[in-house]
Amino acid sequence: MKDYLMIFDINEKNYWAVRADGATLHKLFISESFVAIKHFDKFDKVGPLKDYKGPIDRFISGIDDNSKEHAIRARVTQVDTFINKINIGDIAITVGEKMVSFGVFDGPAFFSKDPIYYDHESTKKKAVEGFFLRRKVNWGPTVDRYTLSKDLIKTLFAHQTVFSLNSHWRDICQRLFPIFKHKHKIFCSLAIRSTSQINAKDISPFLNYLTDIEEICKGSQIKIKADFNSPGFLFIEHVVGGGGDFGLVYFAYSLFFGNKIIGIDGVIPKKSREEFFSVIMKKYMLRDLEHHGRKLGIREPVSSDNLDAFKDFKISNDEFGEQE
Repeated sequence: MKDYLMIFDINEKNYWAVRADGATLHKLFISESFVAIKHFDKFDKVGPLKDYKGPIDRFISGIDDNSKEHAIRARVTQVDTFINKINIGDIAITVGEKMVSFGVFDGPAFFSKDPIYYDHESTKKKAVEGFFLRRKVNWGPTVDRYTLSKDLIKTLFAHQTVFSLNSHWRDICQRLFPIFKHKHKIFCSLAIRSTSQINAKDISPFLNYLTDIEEICKGSQIKIKADFNSPGFLFIEHVVGGGGDFGLVYFAYSLFFGNKIIGIDGVIPKKSREEFFSVIMKKYMLRDLEHHGRKLGIREPVSSDNLDAFKDFKISNDEFGEQE
């Protein structure tokens, strides 16, 4: 992997949670690169389901008569979502007992009765009953769920097996990506790894540097959301005016993470590059951010080595405006 920070474009992405049978199958989902649900097990359907439109009456006839109608309808909705609404390239989330995994849906839904196994206390391997409706997933990072926002954690405990997390897109992306773009905004997420107590004095150099960036990039606006716990996160939302500004902000934020800026060629137009380097570097050194960054243990929220699943989200350099 190249030694520079990638910026991710998360426009028009959907986010779907697929529960792992109460966390029992979490490790299995990750090791086998898929997710699966058992709502469709009573159908003798094999092969691709690309053209399936969810015939409700036929589906209901295959479910126990004892099931309540509203429960049946809920299952139908989840099957229809799993087959038809989830798109290849959408973000997948599944939950274990203490961990949450993120990945990208890598193929259409399919029906398979091939046996799957998971580790069990009493035996080396135990066959999983059912779960014939499946989708391939290219899994990326797994994180401690208590490092997620409280709102996102609460939603992950929903009773549905398949459900949308689109309303939590910002919380998800801030936990995964160091720098990402959404429409006219660019976001930066800094993980604070220090286990020492943090106070306002420790954070103030970073806040002053952000003010510097806002002044240099005239017409831009910065919003800051911080969790100053140790460890914790510092989230930055930056509204910028155009292509050149994106390149400037990208460079300014890259410095938070050290010397990972080799990829700046093509991101900032050549005419402006020397001027930008000079101004930003002076501000960076004035605030002594290298020292303060080491003190706080500033890191990327997830190691870039664990983000290969999201490589197609990487923004193209030519999206930053005209180059010379």
